[in-house]
Amino acid sequence: MQIDHIAIWTNDLERLRDFYSKYFDCRVSDRYDNKKKQFSSYFLSFQYGAKIEIMKRFNITDSHYKERIGLAHFAIGVGTIEKVDKMTKILEKAGVTIDTFPRTTGDGCFESIILDPDNNKIELTALVDYKISKASQDDLERILYLQKCCYLSEAEIYNDYSISPLTQTLESIKNDFCNQTIFKLDYKGEIIGSVRAFVQNDTCYIGRLIVDKYFQNMGFGKQLLDAVEKKFNHITRFELFTGFKSEKNLYLYKKYGYKEFKEEKINGMIIKYLEKCVSR
Repeated sequence: MQIDHIAIWTNDLERLRDFYSKYFDCRVSDRYDNKKKQFSSYFLSFQYGAKIEIMKRFNITDSHYKERIGLAHFAIGVGTIEKVDKMTKILEKAGVTIDTFPRTTGDGCFESIILDPDNNKIELTALVDYKISKASQDDLERILYLQKCCYLSEAEIYNDYSISPLTQTLESIKNDFCNQTIFKLDYKGEIIGSVRAFVQNDTCYIGRLIVDKYFQNMGFGKQLLDAVEKKFNHITRFELFTGFKSEKNLYLYKKYGYKEFKEEKINGMIIKYLEKCVSR
């Protein structure tokens, strides 16, 4: 069993809808209206997990803030500790009330607490029990499976399911393992991300950066890039590439210091190459 959704009464559906869709990237359902009961609602869906139903009815108008018996708060996992810090600062700058600033709690959790426009308490929590390390041969089959799951969305963008990340074989990734450093991102015993890299002619080439769809937009792509840069900290130039329609990839790479320096057409697809130069 699992929690399907939680429900919140509000006097202003659109205000609450806009808050969650703007800051937590929720998908918003069509508005439901029951004129007989004077009831309206939206469902707000996260990338994974339970949904929030926000509801309005003519005869429910009271609001609350002080603690009381019943629902105390709900928590939204936003990713890394860095992500919790960053989101809290963004929300504070936007005028959102910060009830508790980012901290490590007594039970080892890292969180901040904010108030939504109706003063509902929301914990922004970090995933702290993840680990990035070098993959072993025993990990390759799971990494290859995750790779193919992740690249399905890329194939859909280009309407091309013959791209090499989808057609790579186990023997091929074993060959990569012999010639490259492959990193894995573990969370609770599951591999949820990976990246690989190798050095040639004073450049570190980075490829196959993947994060499980349920953990995307949480800062783990940056963590994997950081792992490569730390491993090859004697190198001053890093290079990677992606397709010209892969807007999320381009946004991520540019956000963390990678700049386009050339493009070329391969099998009908325009490939953009990006580099990052660092001083040592």
